[in-house]
Amino acid sequence: MRPYTMHQVIVLLFALAAADAGPPRCDISLIKGVNTNKDITFGLPTPLDAKDASAKYLKCKDETKEIVVNSKYYPMLVCDSTAKWKGGSTNIFIIPPIQATDVITIACKTKACHQSLITGFDSAKMTYNGNKLKCKNTANEKIEYTETGKKKWVDDLDCDVATGGDWKNGGVPTSFKNHLPLVLTCSVPACHQSLIIGFDKNKMKYEKIIDLYKLQCKKEYEKVKYNPGPNEAFALECNPKVSIWTNSDAILIPVAVTASITVNGCEINPCDEKLIKGPIELISSGNSGTRVLSCPGNKVLKIQGEQKTFATLTCSSQGWTDGTTASIKRADELFTVICEDPPNTACDVTLITEIPLGSSNLDKTTPSQITCKSGKQLEIGGTKYDTLVCDLTNGWTVPSDNTVKVKEATESFDVKCVEKPSCPRTSTPPDSTTFDALTGKLTCTSAIGRKRIIYNNKKYESLTCTPPEWKDGDTEVAPSTTELAVTCDAEEYCIVQRHCLAASITCIDGVEDGLTADADSNSAGEYACKIKKLGDDKNTMTLNGQNTYSNSLKCKYNEGWTDVTGKTIAPNARTKVKIECEKAKCKSPPVKACGDEPEEYFCDGDSSGRSAVDLSGDPNFLSCEKGPMKILYDFSRNQEYDFKLRCKEEYKWYKSGDTSEKTIMDEDNNQKFLCLRKRCNMCITKLSDLPSTQSTSERTLVPGTAATCATTTCPNNLWRINVKRGVNSGEEEYAGKVACYSEAVGSGFWIIEGEKDSVVTEGSCIDKVSSCLKAAPLKTKCDSSDTSSGCKELTLYDDKQSECDTGKTMYFKRKAEPYYYEGGKTIECVKAKGTWKMAPIDDVLVREDNVICADSNPNPMPTTTPPPTACATCLNGGIPGGLVKETDVNEEDSGSEICTITLKDKGKFKVGEEVTGKLICNTSDRVWKTEEGKVAARIGRDLPKEDSENLMWIIGGAVFGVIVLFIVFAVIFKVCISGRKKPDDKDEETKRKMLEEGKKKKKKAGDNNDEILDEISVDAPSELKL
Repeated sequence: MRPYTMHQVIVLLFALAAADAGPPRCDISLIKGVNTNKDITFGLPTPLDAKDASAKYLKCKDETKEIVVNSKYYPMLVCDSTAKWKGGSTNIFIIPPIQATDVITIACKTKACHQSLITGFDSAKMTYNGNKLKCKNTANEKIEYTETGKKKWVDDLDCDVATGGDWKNGGVPTSFKNHLPLVLTCSVPACHQSLIIGFDKNKMKYEKIIDLYKLQCKKEYEKVKYNPGPNEAFALECNPKVSIWTNSDAILIPVAVTASITVNGCEINPCDEKLIKGPIELISSGNSGTRVLSCPGNKVLKIQGEQKTFATLTCSSQGWTDGTTASIKRADELFTVICEDPPNTACDVTLITEIPLGSSNLDKTTPSQITCKSGKQLEIGGTKYDTLVCDLTNGWTVPSDNTVKVKEATESFDVKCVEKPSCPRTSTPPDSTTFDALTGKLTCTSAIGRKRIIYNNKKYESLTCTPPEWKDGDTEVAPSTTELAVTCDAEEYCIVQRHCLAASITCIDGVEDGLTADADSNSAGEYACKIKKLGDDKNTMTLNGQNTYSNSLKCKYNEGWTDVTGKTIAPNARTKVKIECEKAKCKSPPVKACGDEPEEYFCDGDSSGRSAVDLSGDPNFLSCEKGPMKILYDFSRNQEYDFKLRCKEEYKWYKSGDTSEKTIMDEDNNQKFLCLRKRCNMCITKLSDLPSTQSTSERTLVPGTAATCATTTCPNNLWRINVKRGVNSGEEEYAGKVACYSEAVGSGFWIIEGEKDSVVTEGSCIDKVSSCLKAAPLKTKCDSSDTSSGCKELTLYDDKQSECDTGKTMYFKRKAEPYYYEGGKTIECVKAKGTWKMAPIDDVLVREDNVICADSNPNPMPTTTPPPTACATCLNGGIPGGLVKETDVNEEDSGSEICTITLKDKGKFKVGEEVTGKLICNTSDRVWKTEEGKVAARIGRDLPKEDSENLMWIIGGAVFGVIVLFIVFAVIFKVCISGRKKPDDKDEETKRKMLEEGKKKKKKAGDNNDEILDEISVDAPSELKL
């Protein structure tokens, strides 16, 4: 046998080794289901793979994915060549087992619970740590997802890696399983508190009650104000199951449970029984609109801390009242009442004192009754009574009408006993005069008119007894104890023509009945139609057939017939007149219902919701006189009228007393009127001094009127006040105005100006404030709109100057103004005035003004060109005709529409044949017209007679002068022609030269007589003299 070569031995050994090895182990060829080149990494371990250096590690190249074998997820697989495939770092064999020589089918899929599987994940709003998904804004937002068609909100979701990525909510499995993508977001859940805009945790509470969420004010007598309306309720309820908001009255609120709802704070419910604290026996009836408090049996009510007692207290929007006192407490005020036995002093006559002290005319012998002895009268506060009686409920009243309360049953008061007016008098004849005991007026009687009284040879229309005097108006005539001996003048005046058509009148020839049956008259010479309501017949008086636009007329001897405004209708009172009543020509303007009045007014309308506009006192007048302290408000112009409106025809109304009768309202204007009350005019008492601070000077009080506010002031308006805000009160210094405010009739109270919830209950004047920062704070913070100007807050001090940083400028604006102005370099507190003074500009800032520092003015006042005046517009094209210059006229603008011109030299314009002193132009058409309305197309001057004569002399003189000059030139011409010498024999060249020389002289002298020179012969040029 040939020996084997070395090469053959080696080949043989390798063949034998291969035959002994068997099938391959952990070979890449055994891995199926993936692209082994692209999808996986397979081989010996890296240092990070760690444990078995001989094992092979299998991983997905995409780090977000894991290996899936038999529906199980593994970060990696390890193939042990001596055994089986294991689950990576777990070192646990795959089940069912897979041998190292077996084919292994795998897939690379996204890791269980990987963030990429969360569709909608927003890193700005969410966190995902330790497989737990949460919202960052945990206070307001929750995880929102939809499951089985329903929206759900949860605090967090957990992903369970062990189950391959199943999601759970608080350990409870959801329907998101088998590693499916999860679609979600962070949102505010339905009915969440954060959806309530304006929620005030200090005043409100929001809590879940079973399946509802309820919003309430913490104070049980307050209501939540909200939008959209109705705008207040004791509670708002949100039901996420049925997706609705309702209020405590079960009224649906049109706001989605996932949308925002706006609340505007808590407001006291007026007359709420929870405002009143009292004993169990207290009886409270009615509702918030008309609540009535009383005590059982004969007990009386008493407000804790006060002495006065009441049988009942009734509350309405106007406050708490006992039926006589305008306002005892505000309708929104907290107070405590007690029930007690009636005081022994009720109707006690011993509480009544007769003045002057020492007098003995008061009769108090009958219980609960007072009167005067010896035929005298009671006088209380200037009003006279014969007798007063008393009971606990009604107090002291007149016997005939217990609704007219004079004093409370428990009240102490003073009373006088005064003489009844006896007013002795005699008249001749005895029945010729009439005396009205109620008014004390003495007049003469007349069947057809009036007569004057004659006393001491003087004549009077009437005399009035007002002890201790008889008076003619305000003029004393005689003592009231004097027995007047009077007669009546024979002259009749104010004679009214007979009306035989009246049903109650029998017409007899020669007899004057004096007045239509549709009218009344009295001894004062006043006549009025009985019917006064607008729209009815026979409600307006006519005089001699002329409509007076008045329901009544007055007649006096010297003044004649006048209407209610004093306007003379007929000047002669001695002429017989005819009075009739016919239907007024006026038509009522549109009267608006309450509800849209401006904040500074309130409306206390009648049961129909309309304010009491006075249309029944006289159908020709529109006013608010029926309601004291009311003023007429025009909604079309947002303007108030503190005067009556008078009608002149149908819908046309003008200011009563305006002689021009300029129309304020007509049918086309469609104005709406209301009688409103100012909230600021009902304070009638001064503030009480603070017990801790005696006023350094007297506080002033100016009562309000229908058109003006009530005011109370201290010098420099420096105060120390007790301020009540809600149920809290305290003393503070204040530099500013104390203003009047009211929410109902008779409920005026004092407040810090502009802060109706800061009620000033007491106040004393002080000489200076201790701190401007507290008494007169300024606003120093920058608005959001100011940031672009480099705005920076300014720090103020009480005891030193403040100034802006280098490079910044101080700007200020007033409280009620939008624009900033450049301020001073420094600002400091002036305690003696409660103000802030800037230097060097010497401007002063007061409480609530703004001051800031900025690079530039945040909001300067815009510079705009004012609109042209009416005269500037009308005279823009000059005066028609050009015969009068603008410099010759005086201009007068009436508003922005009417221009009137007159001549400066008191001359007059001539328009055609018409002469007028003034011309008028309206900017709407820019046409000049006379006062009568004639269009002035060509305007000249109308000169006085003497001026015309002077002008004729001037024109005549000028014409004469022209004639004289013409004659002189004619003579000169004649002389020149006749004085010429005989022409010399000169050649034509010489003549030509002479002619040219003459023309040059003419041009040099400026002579315009070209034609004359052309016709002059130059045969003898040496004698040419012009």
